[in-house]
Amino acid sequence: MGLTAERIAAASIWRKLEAQVGNLHDPARLIAVSPEELRAAGLSRMKASYAQSLAAHVADGSLPLNALPADDEAAIAMLSSV
Repeated sequence: MGLTAERIAAASIWRKLEAQVGNLHDPARLIAVSPEELRAAGLSRMKASYAQSLAAHVADGSLPLNALPADDEAAIAMLSSV
């Protein structure tokens, strides 16, 4: 039951982010949105900060998402290093 509620909450936040940001696959769009707008979509201050930081790393090429390792632990390590 809890997992279902978490998925519903995540889907709701995702829809709100799409409404605020537009194309979530474009890091420049996420960078351009204010932290307050991200918070209005349901992200905490820290998650908004992380999202914009990750988007900046993707935009500048230092975090190539198409080169993420297939191994979950290795991918987490790569994402956590930025």
